[in-house]
Amino acid sequence: MESGGVCEAAKFEAVGVAVIRGVSDLADPRKSDDDWRRRAMLTVAVLIEAALPVIIEPAKDGAIV
Repeated sequence: MESGGVCEAAKFEAVGVAVIRGVSDLADPRKSDDDWRRRAMLTVAVLIEAALPVIIEPAKDGAIV
């Protein structure tokens, strides 16, 4: 839900955006599963760590662009 607002604002400002989510079901306590929640968080963290060097290119002077 929150990512929808971010994407709409990015579209309005004509800037690129990517949304990466780890999905878990906190609304229904019967479906609560901490193992799957941890797995989702770890998967997202690994993906972001791998993607950041591609998404954010260091400038020649070492500054992040």
